[in-house]
Amino acid sequence: MKIAYWGYLLVLGSSCLLVFSSIVENRADEVWGLVGDTGKVVVDEDPSCLDHGLCNKLLYLARYLSLAQAEVQSTDDIIVLPCFYGFGEQHGRVYHVGSLFNIGALSSALWADLRIRVVDSRLRRKVDRDGSLAVVRLHYNRTLLQRGPVTQALLKGLAPSIPLAEARAQCAARVREQLGVGDYVAVHLRVERDFLAYCLKRERLTGQRHCFHASDVLPQVTRSLPDTRRILVIGDIASMAEEERVTALEGWPSGYRVVSTETLGCLSSRFRYIHRAAMDFFLALDASAFVGLTSSTFSNAVMSTRQLHRSRLRPSTPPHNYVYNCAKYHHERLVPVPDARRRFYGPPCDGP
Repeated sequence: MKIAYWGYLLVLGSSCLLVFSSIVENRADEVWGLVGDTGKVVVDEDPSCLDHGLCNKLLYLARYLSLAQAEVQSTDDIIVLPCFYGFGEQHGRVYHVGSLFNIGALSSALWADLRIRVVDSRLRRKVDRDGSLAVVRLHYNRTLLQRGPVTQALLKGLAPSIPLAEARAQCAARVREQLGVGDYVAVHLRVERDFLAYCLKRERLTGQRHCFHASDVLPQVTRSLPDTRRILVIGDIASMAEEERVTALEGWPSGYRVVSTETLGCLSSRFRYIHRAAMDFFLALDASAFVGLTSSTFSNAVMSTRQLHRSRLRPSTPPHNYVYNCAKYHHERLVPVPDARRRFYGPPCDGP
């Protein structure tokens, strides 16, 4: 019986491997057909700068695509997307773009807007199977890329990878189950220990206020958006101090329903920190309103993507983006950001 059992597992594993190999080969054949015999491959020579948070990675990816675009001279050329490096507890771990985002959707957006073709780094060797294509190697720095056509095309094409799409459906179902059917507000609370330490340094250097605690944000949300009492808290709950964590989840007035991706329990242990950040990102896109802060690339990426998606799918519906760290209004209420596309990063405190 044991021999038969292990034999069955061996056959099953071999079958799965063959199916996966077939998928990769088919994708490689498709890419090869697009590149042609005279094309060249543009690759990332130094991906080590992609070692920060999810949306910093998107900024660097946009920067890389901008540089790579300058090397593309024909439709036979193809750009290999760089790898993402983990950080924190995942330092040194390599993530391919395709493990987080749907490469097909991203490729379509980049081709439609910029006429450039991209392929996941896992298929680099498959693209140039005989080594005959010219290879252009790029070196680039950490310069943040502001709003531009590459950034817009990148954000427009963002969709979850197949594993994340399945998990997103489960998380969305849990949100409806625990918050009830209806609109909810996604609130990005950047109150983790590392950010509070960083903003304290900024305050000492500038003499201006940069730190906001959960207890500062909650009253702004309840005063500015009193009609929606379903709240999805966005942030790394595990990295918050105990007081911040308790306030973020339990400090809301009576009658509010509050959840986070961690309390929903919809992500298995195989999903790492970067996957949880990506899940927060996509759930924030689905919210009826989003509340963030100007000094966060995550908040700005969410607001920009919400604006792009709403203008394309529901042009008559405003994106309802707000920030809570605008000194212009003495932090008494949220400041609406009518057009988040104007900036990808920076203080937009010029609302009505």
